[in-house]
Amino acid sequence: MVVHSITVQDQFRVHVGIVGSGTGLQPDSLCAKNLPYIVSAWSGITSSPRQSSEPSSQSAMVQREFVDLQGRSLTIWEDTGESIARHIWDAGLVLTSWLINIQSFQTGGMHELANLFRDNGHGRTNVLELGTGCGIVGIGLAQLLPRCQLLLTDLPDAKEVVEMNIAANSPATASRIAFAELDWDSSLPHCVQKSHFDLILVSDCTYNPGSARSLVKTLVSLVSISPDAAILLASKTRHSSEKVFFDLMEDAMLRKFEHVVIPLPNAGEDNGTVMQESVQIFTFRSGRGRDSEFSSP
Repeated sequence: MVVHSITVQDQFRVHVGIVGSGTGLQPDSLCAKNLPYIVSAWSGITSSPRQSSEPSSQSAMVQREFVDLQGRSLTIWEDTGESIARHIWDAGLVLTSWLINIQSFQTGGMHELANLFRDNGHGRTNVLELGTGCGIVGIGLAQLLPRCQLLLTDLPDAKEVVEMNIAANSPATASRIAFAELDWDSSLPHCVQKSHFDLILVSDCTYNPGSARSLVKTLVSLVSISPDAAILLASKTRHSSEKVFFDLMEDAMLRKFEHVVIPLPNAGEDNGTVMQESVQIFTFRSGRGRDSEFSSP
């Protein structure tokens, strides 16, 4: 690792990057083939310790800078504390990169998704993201797609960082981004109930088997409002118990249509064995099947 700092008028920022990356001040690539194993980060602006011993209000926040295939920048702030919702996770980073490649028509697979981006039938692509966290996936997509309406949802804990990241980025022409609180254990908020969605994003939300049933029920409720919606899900499997989510999706008649596996950057070796992890990306749509506890009235 290499550390740089910049000080201007007794305020300073610290940048941490990979050794051998030149000045270390360049943004990280969102190209699927060049995703970083470790993402570099900027600290928030902090008063010089010579001037103040008080901690900065942004001391727990770091800024990630990315650049896509077309040279567009993506700025994402995240919390370095223990909050699960306010972090960038592997599946979100990979899905953001994959969407860029799909939109640029530079990768195969996910043909249904590429078709949706080309023509959704009514001129505007309406997207809802569940468990948005920092908002990297939804905000990244909003920068790609013109005439796109993005609604990013999560628990109240994520609201501050999501709105901070919305303000830090510029969506594509005629695209808009908003945040709404959505609890999978509660009914859908009114702003969601009255909307139609073409695409539902879910990233790194299957790690907790205890919340799988609530997540699937929420997806069923959304598909009952938008029966033609595609569900795009990215998951990094951490333990075998996560399979319960996919079993519940099948029971809820949400059928898997496409599936790709994206290797993560090599994590090194453990006792001579290469440590290779991956992120799986799925598309689901509502399908006909037997009745289940998830059927909407």
